[in-house]
Amino acid sequence: MPTATPFTALGRGNGFPFCANKIEINGLPDSTMWTTLSGVNADNYTGFGEAALAEKVNESLELAMKLYWNKFKLNGLSASSSGDLSRRTSRFIPIDEPVTEVWNGSISGMTSADASEAGVLEPSKRVCGGGAKRILKSEYVEGVNQDGDTVSSAELKLDEKSYTVYGIYNGNTLLGYALSDFLILSSKKSGVVVSASRAETVVSNFLGNDGDINEDFRREETGYQVIDGFHFVVQKIGIIQEESTREGDGFSGQVNSPSIVFQELGVQVSYTYAYTYTTDDDPICSVLPAPRYCFDRFVDDQYNFSVSGPSSIDFYTY
Repeated sequence: MPTATPFTALGRGNGFPFCANKIEINGLPDSTMWTTLSGVNADNYTGFGEAALAEKVNESLELAMKLYWNKFKLNGLSASSSGDLSRRTSRFIPIDEPVTEVWNGSISGMTSADASEAGVLEPSKRVCGGGAKRILKSEYVEGVNQDGDTVSSAELKLDEKSYTVYGIYNGNTLLGYALSDFLILSSKKSGVVVSASRAETVVSNFLGNDGDINEDFRREETGYQVIDGFHFVVQKIGIIQEESTREGDGFSGQVNSPSIVFQELGVQVSYTYAYTYTTDDDPICSVLPAPRYCFDRFVDDQYNFSVSGPSSIDFYTY
């Protein structure tokens, strides 16, 4: 962990060099999941007595101050993607020259160099603001197509957001302190083919939740999680561009295997899709004039997207 120079700041009398923004929970959409940094949330805030709530408010203030003044970077972030696509789905493509795309890439972080490059300030330099510095690390994964040309196949992003500190109120009662967007991790397909497929994690203290989705080709889950002692709302998203299983005369080798797995702080998306269609095995193709779809074709696709983290938070020490 980096070492900071001790200092004293007058601030605004609330622990920050600014006045915290105010959010009234009665003004939030009903679908909003929210939590303070100490764990007072939309599901439990009515269950605290006066003394217990005061303790939680003080705890959330200490946590918000620790993040604003002393956060250096997050640890254990990663995003990756790989794929091997091969397909002949048009009669105008030679059967022995299919359209292909192969890629493999990953990024991890954040490193001390990433934080320094982003301009993360030493605590003593945050007295005029700038404690919530954004650290962004992104990369386009280059793949190779059937012609040997380089193409942009996937986009990976680790994004420690520049957040805002909020005081959460129920009427005139302060429930605690919270942050806006804190972290977004994403791994998604770029280009035209299977462009909807992705893995994503969003970490904040406020997130909309219209209900979890648990389907073969789409999963979304939003819930409360604790990261290194700080309470957040975490949303995990996995999407696979759906393909239909091909059945009937002429089709063989059908595989349609989607997988979306949620981990404690991670999303893994993988998909294998394949089939072969041969006109010799479809009787209707022997009748003239043959239908337009009577041409040999195939698809053989396999790809993966994943994101993970954070495992912990690095702070300045004194």
